[in-house]
Amino acid sequence: MQQRVLAEKPEIAWGISPSGIWRNRGTDPLGSETNGGQSYDNLHADTRGWVKKGWLDYIAPQLYWYIGQPPADYSKLVPWWSDVASGTNTLLWIGQAAYKAGDPAQAPEWQVPGELSRHLTLNREHPEIGGDIWYNANDVKVDRIGSVSTAVNDHYQRPALAPVLPRLAGGEPPRRPVLAYAKRVHSGGVEVRAVATGRDEPFLFAIFRFDRHAGPGDFADARNLVAVVPGDRQIRWTDPDGRRGHHYYAVAVDRANRTSRPSNGFRAI
Repeated sequence: MQQRVLAEKPEIAWGISPSGIWRNRGTDPLGSETNGGQSYDNLHADTRGWVKKGWLDYIAPQLYWYIGQPPADYSKLVPWWSDVASGTNTLLWIGQAAYKAGDPAQAPEWQVPGELSRHLTLNREHPEIGGDIWYNANDVKVDRIGSVSTAVNDHYQRPALAPVLPRLAGGEPPRRPVLAYAKRVHSGGVEVRAVATGRDEPFLFAIFRFDRHAGPGDFADARNLVAVVPGDRQIRWTDPDGRRGHHYYAVAVDRANRTSRPSNGFRAI
């Protein structure tokens, strides 16, 4: 299936969100320190093997348990999956149980608004983890007991670009865009206009802001990224925190998340 899908659309991200337990350590010494249903034995799914064999671009195990939960402790499974992904070209994203937070049928731990935020804090100790997938969208929107809002306030205050798939990292990046202007507007802030230069329309534009002229190494610092804007032949975006003297740059992003060289800089006037 992987080969047929990628033959038709090679730049798609090919992965799976499997059950969070491959095998228990009591069954297999390579397994996790858990005692739950085993995907290898019960679902005929060798999820660990798929990662090690390089069959997936990403894996997003469903770690739908709270920290300290027996017999499947989130804090035990995160390092186990991080170790599985380490040294491979498979990106690791963690499946988060937004649907359990605030559900009165769930355990008391799921009635604490900060439980999911604690998960993301723990994830930061493991550099193999590149992000999270929240299940499901409706529960994220409803935000019972403010658990999603708490995670947003604690962890999602700045924009970010998705990671490039290692399989596609060597492909042709998008063409460098042009920044037409950066000017103050009467309503406040600074409006910037970026224009695509390549034949293909960028999937996204990333807008960077600096207090000075930027050097090549400055764009690796995500703190300078102020917006990720849907792509078009040209885009206009207003920075509500922009002011006279700020320097702006645009970067084109394609569907594989490859980035162009930064545009010309423009000092807000």
